[in-house]
Amino acid sequence: KLYLYLVVFKDINKTTIILERSFINKVLENLVNNIYIIYLNNILIYSINKEEYI
Repeated sequence: KLYLYLVVFKDINKTTIILERSFINKVLENLVNNIYIIYLNNILIYSINKEEYI
């Protein structure tokens, strides 16, 4: 089971927003197709451009 402690969201303007853990479920329910999801240890990273994390 993966425990999520932190969510980092990269928006179109490359702004980094740290989201509260309580906000994770709402984010997961509102995902859109252009957001790429990467799991890194206990961190769930959302990024518009997946190449940014290669």
